[in-house]
Amino acid sequence: MSAIYIKELKSYFKSFSGWLFLAVFTFFGGLYFSLYNIFYGSPYISNTLVSLLIVLLFLVPLLTMRSFSEEKKLKTDQLLLTAPIRVSSIVLAKFLAMATVMLIATLIFSLGIILLVIYGSIPVGETILSLVGFFLYGCICIAVGMFLSSVTEHQFIAAISTYGVFIFMLLVPSYCNIWFGSDSLITKIINVFDFITPFDMLFSGIIVVSDVTYIFSAIFIFLLLTYFMVGRNSFQPGKEGKKRLLTGAIGTAVIIVAIVALNIGVRFLPLEYMQFDMTKQGWYSITQETKDLLDTMEEEATIYVIGEEDEVDDIVNMYLNSYHKYSDKINIEYKSLDLYPTFYLDYTSTYLEPSSMVVVMGDKFRVIPYINCYIVEYGYDANYQMTSTITGIDVEGQITAAIGSMMAGEDRLVYFLEGHNEIDISQSLIERFIKGGYTVRTLSLLKETEVPEDAVTLVINGPENDLSAEEVAAVKRYVERGGNLIMMASVDISETPNYDALMEEYGVEMTEGSVVEGDYYYVYNQIPFAILPDNVYHEITDPIYQERYAFLLQSRGFTVKEDTDANMEVYPLFTTSDSAYAKVLSSDATLEFEEGNDVGPFALGVCTEIYLDNGEEATVTMIGCNGFLYEELDMIVANANSDVFFAAVNYGSDCELITTIPAKSVNPDYIMINSTLALVYMAIIILVLPLALGVAGIVIVVIRRKK
Repeated sequence: MSAIYIKELKSYFKSFSGWLFLAVFTFFGGLYFSLYNIFYGSPYISNTLVSLLIVLLFLVPLLTMRSFSEEKKLKTDQLLLTAPIRVSSIVLAKFLAMATVMLIATLIFSLGIILLVIYGSIPVGETILSLVGFFLYGCICIAVGMFLSSVTEHQFIAAISTYGVFIFMLLVPSYCNIWFGSDSLITKIINVFDFITPFDMLFSGIIVVSDVTYIFSAIFIFLLLTYFMVGRNSFQPGKEGKKRLLTGAIGTAVIIVAIVALNIGVRFLPLEYMQFDMTKQGWYSITQETKDLLDTMEEEATIYVIGEEDEVDDIVNMYLNSYHKYSDKINIEYKSLDLYPTFYLDYTSTYLEPSSMVVVMGDKFRVIPYINCYIVEYGYDANYQMTSTITGIDVEGQITAAIGSMMAGEDRLVYFLEGHNEIDISQSLIERFIKGGYTVRTLSLLKETEVPEDAVTLVINGPENDLSAEEVAAVKRYVERGGNLIMMASVDISETPNYDALMEEYGVEMTEGSVVEGDYYYVYNQIPFAILPDNVYHEITDPIYQERYAFLLQSRGFTVKEDTDANMEVYPLFTTSDSAYAKVLSSDATLEFEEGNDVGPFALGVCTEIYLDNGEEATVTMIGCNGFLYEELDMIVANANSDVFFAAVNYGSDCELITTIPAKSVNPDYIMINSTLALVYMAIIILVLPLALGVAGIVIVVIRRKK
């Protein structure tokens, strides 16, 4: 076998076919690598390799078309069949020789990864799996092409038939899904020949056992068919030869049936043994925070998934696998809409599409619509057509928050004061409250005389109009009974004396104007009133301490009163530099320091803890920026503002902290290469290397012909 393998391998490099394969492959590989990885700076090679799959379909017949058809045409196949070597060894040796050429091409392409390592950080697991998947896809194509070459003695027919099969595999399964639907029998039969879909997960950094089994089964089946086609030529004519031929055909059919049964059986393996996440960020696996929460579970939870398992989103299935695999208290049940069309109506009147979930624990439940599992950004392309881009995966965040909120038990009601032209809270903030197990309600103290007893937190979000004396009194009574109050200051040009006086009752004095930062180290984009202050450690600032900055735009400053009541402790949360000063930012004001301006340093946020006579404590958190919860500001500092805000809600309400997992961003850490060097690397990859391989092949062919 080794002799045939070496002979076949040498034949590809003594002729021009092997060199042509490598040269063309390297050219297109370099082209796509330059586009995706150098030009766009992506550290992932999966997009590059997916694009190369089409190129591979057109190149593989260059290797396979002559593997057996040429032997038949030259009658040298008889020499092989009469030689003291098994037919299986012949088939395997030829396959391994072509697979080696494919491996060399893959290794040449892999040299480009060195650039990614030099100029950035690559996800090792995804990179390795993508390369392995690409090589295995090439092996499937080689096995198919070799089988078709064994059917005919004409290289041209072998090549054309291989192209035809490849085009069928590429196009027909997707069209069947469109024409007949994914559940039709004909679609399921045709999808057996869909050789690309099983590689989707490998290119994403996920090992799916059923897909891997399919890949190796497909290679083995076509090698087996090739063995049968080559071996039948060794049977002698006559009754005995026909009997051996029939026996071989039956044996081949039995083996293929057994392989099909194996692939069907693998799909019934328990979910936890089906998928393995190899991604660098653990995109599709639960985090340690979730595991810690699951470890504290005393009651079982059932996650009902809308739809059949094979029609549910792959990423949703992977996360469900991770939950079930880690904890035996998590049960997964799939509810097909065909069999249970009204199942979801027991939990919500809103239609739930496939891949939505209902998490049930005892008599409590939480509904997770499929749309909430992803973070999607919308925009417009050059033709003003709306586009959508998935920027984050929030499957774990939604499931963990649902479990955590049910474990916490009681309703957590957060009231936002209204009626004074307060700043509206964003939908994303409301969704985060829901995710954290809170219920958001609005409260008008113009209609109600008291803050409701069930309020765990009262938020006054930067009113432009002043509170009445009665409203201020109601807020004070709420604090006096141990409430958690969060206040964002009004802007410096608003006439809100009652509201300002309320804030100052809790141990601070406020600047009349907004803070202007004199040290540009503390400002954003050289805007002196767009401040990135220092964090002072506190449980409220803990989520961002030493990692991120809060962003306060046009913020009023606080100074702690020297004569603070003995029952109060005031803790600064954010501070400015000593160079800061305060000014009223009216339209005709200058930003320059003037005599009479309040001089820093200032606190831009404080937490006041009040020790009540009944032994309880109340918490008042005050932020100098009325737009602290603006989504636009929050995004600039990677959600630092909202993280601080939610920490204040949890801290002051004495609610047991519900584990909330942030959405996992799918945006990569881009590779940054100097433009001049990038052009040099692109020239080498696209032109120099392919040309060198092509020239090497021509030189070798010319030298051999002269001998």
